[in-house]
Amino acid sequence: MSESLRTLLIAIFLLLCVIGGWFFLHFHPRKSQLASIRERTEDLLSNIQSFRTTSQEVARLDAKIAILQKNLAATSSKLITKKDLSRAVKQIAKEGRKYGLAFDKIIPDYSSLVSAENVSTEASPVMRLTLHLKMRGRYKSFGRFLKNLEHLPFGVSAGEISLVYDESLSPRLRILMDAVLFLRRDSGTKS
Repeated sequence: MSESLRTLLIAIFLLLCVIGGWFFLHFHPRKSQLASIRERTEDLLSNIQSFRTTSQEVARLDAKIAILQKNLAATSSKLITKKDLSRAVKQIAKEGRKYGLAFDKIIPDYSSLVSAENVSTEASPVMRLTLHLKMRGRYKSFGRFLKNLEHLPFGVSAGEISLVYDESLSPRLRILMDAVLFLRRDSGTKS
């Protein structure tokens, strides 16, 4: 083998060693560092997106809380006390007459104040008093009366309803209805 060929082979070998050394000592660690940096960047972006989502959820929950607090305040303002009970019963009868209903009887069922529902939730500020209403009137008039119950200045809801057709009253009906008044539980409403 000639001297120049041997020198060329040694030079090529040294060049390959330099390239290999550069690859393993400089390029390969940089490549793994770049992969690590890329992975951390993706994690940070994911965390930022999660933070944005979380802050949006918190804003939505804050809006829901505000709505619920407003509804709670409105509902609380519609609770009556025992001393306002007779006024509320008169108001119900007045609303019914406004729509053409004739009230025969309105009977408060005070036993409902000691029902399992009211007694078992003594921590609750609300008690339910059932009113039995007996009235006469047209079907559409009764429907308008029911629709208007939610606009009364106190909390009342319809319970069981019975419509009885009587030929002697035609086209009017005998109407039996249970209504529930919502009372504020305080020292004046305990039975």
